[in-house]
Amino acid sequence: MSFAARYLGSREPAGFTKNMLETFIESGIEESQNLDYKGIAKDANLDKLSTVVSAFANAEGGLVVLGVSEKEERDDKEHVVRIKPGRVTWAPKSLTREKIESALIDRVRPWVAGLRIHAIRNEAEEAVFLIDVPQSMRPPHQAFDRKYYLRYNFQNLPMDHHQIEDLFFRRLRPRIRPQLEVMNFDQEKSTITLRIGLSNEGSALGKHALFFGEFLNCVSVRKKDLDVFLGIEPITGSERSFRAYYHSPVAVVHPRMVSYAGTIEVELSGPLVISFMVGAEDAPTIRFWSGVNPAYLRGLDRSFLKEPLMLAATSPEEEYDKSASDQLFRQMGIDPEEFVKAIEKIAASADPDSLRSAIAEFEELAKKYN
Repeated sequence: MSFAARYLGSREPAGFTKNMLETFIESGIEESQNLDYKGIAKDANLDKLSTVVSAFANAEGGLVVLGVSEKEERDDKEHVVRIKPGRVTWAPKSLTREKIESALIDRVRPWVAGLRIHAIRNEAEEAVFLIDVPQSMRPPHQAFDRKYYLRYNFQNLPMDHHQIEDLFFRRLRPRIRPQLEVMNFDQEKSTITLRIGLSNEGSALGKHALFFGEFLNCVSVRKKDLDVFLGIEPITGSERSFRAYYHSPVAVVHPRMVSYAGTIEVELSGPLVISFMVGAEDAPTIRFWSGVNPAYLRGLDRSFLKEPLMLAATSPEEEYDKSASDQLFRQMGIDPEEFVKAIEKIAASADPDSLRSAIAEFEELAKKYN
């Protein structure tokens, strides 16, 4: 998912709209590892913009909102503690997406493959630009001054020699991600056929790829394939829980492709909860969470054989992805907005009585989904 879609929501057929921008600004999301605001006075500072773009590409990627000023919040010692969106500074019609892209191509070397620029226009044809920068698989990238920068929280810091050296090695590393697909759902038996895949978003072969997962709220879990490298066993001392694991000494995951570990059939005793880890040689092992409620699958009214369902998964070890998190809530039969409001009410409680009341309301809400 692109960073623009993560922060503003799914793109409409006509593109990202002014209403989407206004809603995003009203949410007051502060600058972070993956978000930067840049106002426009008479013209865009394209040199400074190249610094942000290269820093994002060298780190985890991110979104530059060009045309929204920064509103700094400081502590008692006048240190900047957070930066939130300020006012919209619409760019003149003379500043086009093509002009920005051309200027960045001249300043950022090597160019960042996959970078996208989206224009949001008002009634006067003035624009705010969303510059969506992916994490680069061919770093490091230089800015206009031939220096290397790395994004750290809301700062773009010059890199040391060892950091630059590490980024050159990223070109040779795999990046393994899970792909869980619901292939069938038998409502009468309450069984799910689940295909386990491992995708590689890196630029090197993923050797010795592994999947290690725990499946909770299951009557049974069994293999539907004969793959000798996929194993399943009950978890000792834990009821209705099974462990599935895959580690092949011969299989590899090619860049930009998916390799399937196998297919399993899960008989459910309630909402399926999956805690699992994926990894490979020279790639970090990362923990993810996923799951699905049978009621959610019933409500979809679709043929999974013809149109498999890709389950959303989130990781506590990676940058928060609101879209994936909300989808995971929905898969589990939970209204994400309802839960967020309940948590916000707890956080906003000003005295012990209101805190106790807010916690009690949250506990009642949680019982709804048990």
